[in-house]
Amino acid sequence: MKRFVFDFETMAQDPDAVVLSCALTFFDNEMKTFQEYVDQTYYWKFDIDHQIKDYKRSINQQTLDWWDKQDQDVKKSQFEPTDLDITLVDFIVKMKQAMNENGVNNHSLGYVRGQSFDFPILSDIVKQVMGEIDSFKINPAFYPIPFWQQRDIRSYIAGLLMSPESTKCPVPKGALDGFEYHNPIHDNARAILMIQYAEAYADGMEVPEEEDWDENSMK
Repeated sequence: MKRFVFDFETMAQDPDAVVLSCALTFFDNEMKTFQEYVDQTYYWKFDIDHQIKDYKRSINQQTLDWWDKQDQDVKKSQFEPTDLDITLVDFIVKMKQAMNENGVNNHSLGYVRGQSFDFPILSDIVKQVMGEIDSFKINPAFYPIPFWQQRDIRSYIAGLLMSPESTKCPVPKGALDGFEYHNPIHDNARAILMIQYAEAYADGMEVPEEEDWDENSMK
């Protein structure tokens, strides 16, 4: 079954937040390496000024303060304008094309790390731009999949590990070599491996001892 994970980086936490970037990664039941997932990820960086001027999307000072505390190279990669920055309309067109090319349909499952964050932001973007795309006539709650096919990664992992407090899943040491925090491409790849290892542990695979956990899986 085709599944996917997507992740927004933003300048606020509300559904109408200015979005900095989005990563989208498709996967199935076959486990791949961290680098393979990184290499197959779709990634879009957004025009910030366009969102503020044309759509009045929001910015939150607390979120900006949080970004100031992150790795400055990562922050620069998100905030610094480039010639490749795209509009919200272009993003929806490109995302829809990627979904179609990868066989996503109403039976697919979509995962995000926080059900009240990424999907509401995506729905809000669709509401704002759908009138500008003649071929895009769809209920935002059903895009890119129906709301009942949407999954929260934290809850999914907690259920598989039978531990309500477990929002992350340990993976073997070395499985996340090269991981960079708040890089949405890397966040997606890590999330997929956590999902797949949690499923494997639930199916009987032995969980490695704590000293053999990859440190990037539990931070």
